[in-house]
Amino acid sequence: MNFEQEVVRGGDAERIMNDPLVQAALAEMEASVVDKIAACPPENEKYQQKLCMMLGVVRIFRQIFRSHIETGRMAVEQLADQKKPPRFGVF
Repeated sequence: MNFEQEVVRGGDAERIMNDPLVQAALAEMEASVVDKIAACPPENEKYQQKLCMMLGVVRIFRQIFRSHIETGRMAVEQLADQKKPPRFGVF
């Protein structure tokens, strides 16, 4: 993927993650799972494990989008650096 594509992808990811509906949905999902973990009986280990996995999925989803956003921001910087005139010198 080239820098221009990364910029577009990062912008798309940022728009999606900043959408109030997406933010609310992710917050509700996470809160719901945390509430279920808190209410889960200690002896029900399998259900606790599944809930922890669900919580992990929500967090991984957020992290993937954050990664795309950061990659897009770095691509903007890379494109700006490419447009600078070359510097002459030893280094």
